[in-house]
Amino acid sequence: MGDALRIPEIALIIGDHLPRKSLLTAVCVCRAWYHSFQPLLWARIVIRADDGNLVQIRQAFERNGPLIRELVLDDIHPSTRDLTQHCTQLSTLRLQFSYSKTPKDTVVATILDLVQQNHSTLRTFDTKYTFGLSQAPYQAILQCPQLDALGIFGMDFTEETYAVFWRALPQLRRLSLVKGEFELSIQEETRFPKLTHLRVDSPFCWGPLAATLASHCPNLRTLCLKAIHEQTLPSCPQLSTLVLDNDWMGMDDRVQLLDLSPPMRHVRLQERAIQCMDDTTKYFQHLQRHYQTLEMIDLRMCSWAKSEAILKILCSCPQLQILKADKLYGVMLKHARPWVCSRLKEFRMAVVDGETDPSENWSPREAIFKQLSRLTCLQVLDVYSLSIYEPHIKEECLSFQLEDKKLAKLETLCELKCLKVGPYSMDLRTQDVEWMVQKWPSLEVIEGELHSDATLRVELVKILEQHGVRSKAIDSAWERLEQRVDSRLAGAFEVI
Repeated sequence: MGDALRIPEIALIIGDHLPRKSLLTAVCVCRAWYHSFQPLLWARIVIRADDGNLVQIRQAFERNGPLIRELVLDDIHPSTRDLTQHCTQLSTLRLQFSYSKTPKDTVVATILDLVQQNHSTLRTFDTKYTFGLSQAPYQAILQCPQLDALGIFGMDFTEETYAVFWRALPQLRRLSLVKGEFELSIQEETRFPKLTHLRVDSPFCWGPLAATLASHCPNLRTLCLKAIHEQTLPSCPQLSTLVLDNDWMGMDDRVQLLDLSPPMRHVRLQERAIQCMDDTTKYFQHLQRHYQTLEMIDLRMCSWAKSEAILKILCSCPQLQILKADKLYGVMLKHARPWVCSRLKEFRMAVVDGETDPSENWSPREAIFKQLSRLTCLQVLDVYSLSIYEPHIKEECLSFQLEDKKLAKLETLCELKCLKVGPYSMDLRTQDVEWMVQKWPSLEVIEGELHSDATLRVELVKILEQHGVRSKAIDSAWERLEQRVDSRLAGAFEVI
């Protein structure tokens, strides 16, 4: 094994599948493993201003600084410069800070030193919350010959920086423009053939920039829009991923953009302003032309996405692999057709459970589990429910117990890796957990409170650990909301 790991390609393949904690363990096994996994351990480093005395880790940076490929500076401390001077082989530099107490000239000097040291290797420069950052770092980074991904946050360019930007733009593959003011005038014949990913996120300042720029990118595949003006909608023949996070865009413009786009593979709609039922129906009518090609659709931030529309997606998208939505009412499944998305790998949405009239020989919960059992490729099942028949509406879990004969229907989910239910207790028993680890051999983690009783919960955790399955509690519904918000605050290129 040690000899095999001496081959860099093999070590890279193995290391890419190991979490950071496992890499820390691996480098302590033996000298051969140390040399194999140490570069992977240092490939991505995050430096925070509140990490304590940064001087204490200076020696580690002196030895391993050249191994760092991606450096994230979460604020800049005066001692940061002593560490970053050893980073000479960076391909990615990310800045994410806003109210730094460090003098601006120190911040700029640190960034300029990094850019100069890595002038020939830097490929990605991304900024987030960098309010007040001067023009100098951008002018330096835009002159890096290998630069192909650029994220700009809250910057009002001067004429000099504009000139440098336009010279660098033809070589970029990814461009993210967030906040700030930006003016452009592109000649009709100008083309940017390398640009494949474009994000424009500023509802008040950017105006028709996205549409104008997109129309000059014949190979654009990913387009993320925060706002767009009327009569400036782009036509992108190669587009396959569309992200709309826009509360200021008119309904006619929304549907026109869907009509102008070629058949989509990935769609993320994060608009919250649509309230009218007629608008919702119209929106999904125009989305239907993409159903046969959709592989991922994210509607988590769309509270207006009704259960009828979500069911239509489940029953009409044979290529779908990831579905994220706000909620699905179980009572709507009474006359629903079988779900055809047999390739679905991630199912993430609230399932609103409820009991129908006892005189009816039908149960929403049974219908939910029956439909879920068709998703034989499912790897992530993330559900929770709201009881709509309780005197006081409260959050409760779907019952994942053998006792009510519903859980047994899910024995077809042999590839399931993650079950996430919450935030209230599932009250599982020993036989339920043993059934899960037996019927779901790929299971890696169960997120949610296993049982309300602490003693029983410890016993269930032990059973899971014996089979290599982790358990993670979800404290409250607020944690789920915070996770959603955090996901929206990801880096510029993670969003698109």
